[in-house]
Amino acid sequence: MPPHTLMSIDVVRRRVGATAIATVIAAALTAIVFTCWTPLSARQSAPAPTPAPASTPAPTAAASSGPSVLFIGNSYTYVNNLPQVVKALVDASRKDGRGGAMHIRMVAPGGWRLKDHWERGDARQALNERRWDYVVLQDQSTLGVNVFLDGVPRITSDEVFRPYAEQWATAVRERGATPIFYLTWARKAAPQDQAALTWFYVDAAKATHAKVSPVGLAWQAVREQDPAIALFTPDGSHPAPAGTYLAACTFVAALFDRDPTGLPATVRGPQIDMANEKVDPAKTGVLVDLPPAQARVLQRAAWTAWQTVKANGGYPAATRVAPPTAAALPAGSVLSPEALEGTWKGTLRFYPMGSTEMTLTLRRQGAAWTGRLSIAAPASAGPGAAGKGAAPLDAGLEELADLKVNEREIAFSHPWSTEAKNIIVDYRGVLTAPDQLQGRQLQGAVVRRPQSDAARIAGSWTLTRTRDAASR
Repeated sequence: MPPHTLMSIDVVRRRVGATAIATVIAAALTAIVFTCWTPLSARQSAPAPTPAPASTPAPTAAASSGPSVLFIGNSYTYVNNLPQVVKALVDASRKDGRGGAMHIRMVAPGGWRLKDHWERGDARQALNERRWDYVVLQDQSTLGVNVFLDGVPRITSDEVFRPYAEQWATAVRERGATPIFYLTWARKAAPQDQAALTWFYVDAAKATHAKVSPVGLAWQAVREQDPAIALFTPDGSHPAPAGTYLAACTFVAALFDRDPTGLPATVRGPQIDMANEKVDPAKTGVLVDLPPAQARVLQRAAWTAWQTVKANGGYPAATRVAPPTAAALPAGSVLSPEALEGTWKGTLRFYPMGSTEMTLTLRRQGAAWTGRLSIAAPASAGPGAAGKGAAPLDAGLEELADLKVNEREIAFSHPWSTEAKNIIVDYRGVLTAPDQLQGRQLQGAVVRRPQSDAARIAGSWTLTRTRDAASR
């Protein structure tokens, strides 16, 4: 018992006798019991809440004694209703009857960044509507910077994420809650980006004295050690039910320092209305239903990730990495008419389709060259592909108005007129082997979109001359 408590008891003993002493002791014991069941942050590092500004209503007290968590994010949060899965697991771990049910709220429009939440929407109002224990902060999957290399979104910078991460963490602390960053996972096609994601989230968390839920590190471990577990949906970005369950187990560990081992493998609850990306209280169903053995693997991965973070002083180990860049073209061979003329077919790797089919026809007419280009989406095209099957994205073979053939390089541009509207793509290509043409689009600039951030796009293409053309 703290010294000031003992002093109070001594004063009471002299002044009012044994009855008052018993009352004070009971109050002190009540305070001790209450402290034992407050969230981990309130026992360790959360600062005292500061008064709300006069223009903002003060948050109301929690309706129950259970923990309260506000989730601010986007589709990585609302798919499979992650907050509800976290709540179900936390409530299941408290079946001894001590403490109330967990209270949650989610504000997570698809694709939103912390920047968007700060500038508009309901998140700031939700922060002020009650006194939260924790506020989970999740940014867009590429941290708000649109860079695409070879058709894959990549992590390159925190220039959009960092300022708003700091503003949100400060606002959360001013409301008496603990900010916790939701460290997300790298996309399936770019596992190497986990290092960059980890660095940017950890760097922001350290700067703001926030906590980190190491979800991405748990995902990385499962992908490496148990690759048969399907964490992703077919788009290679969003979480499948197993991915949401792994994230939820990591939050149970990070928020409350509890081992999720043995928690239920099946979770039911309100489902998401995909039309408005919000919880539909009237529609309840299964959110996650995993084989028990698979659930145990995910539980262990989540707990191990959190234990590793704890052993490292509360933050994941992180190292700054150089941003990815497009590879330089090789020197290439001399481009003679015999080596270049004909029809070339192969693969283009470029946003928005990923890998797709490309056909380039080159003809020599006197001293001048003409060319035509066709790009088609394959049958296996994922989200963002224009069409199902191999229908051309642009009608027929388009004439290349600015084709240039130099001694060792060809160059042309193409107005990308499909899903990535109003983008002009510059192509360069070199001859790397007989009958093989390799090229790289050096830049893609978004125009006529003054309300959105410009996308930085680069890709590559490799074509082989068809037999008919090569035999001419």
